[in-house]
Amino acid sequence: VVTLLVVGLFALAIRLRYWPLWIITGAAASNLWDRWQRGAVTDYIELTFIQYPIFNLADILIVVSALWLGCLIWRKQA
Repeated sequence: VVTLLVVGLFALAIRLRYWPLWIITGAAASNLWDRWQRGAVTDYIELTFIQYPIFNLADILIVVSALWLGCLIWRKQA
């Protein structure tokens, strides 16, 4: 339910034409698709040199795009 709300909110905000919003929406939709098809998100990247949770490419894209979007918003307000 939370993922559907997030995807919906970002779909409304896409009219701003920020690339990070497109990427976040696509990655969230990818995770939602995994949950719908498999019942859980498939995580496959494991860092063995540090103790860190296993994650996937969509998770990386969401985090990087959120930081990118934050920088865009911050620059506009500065």
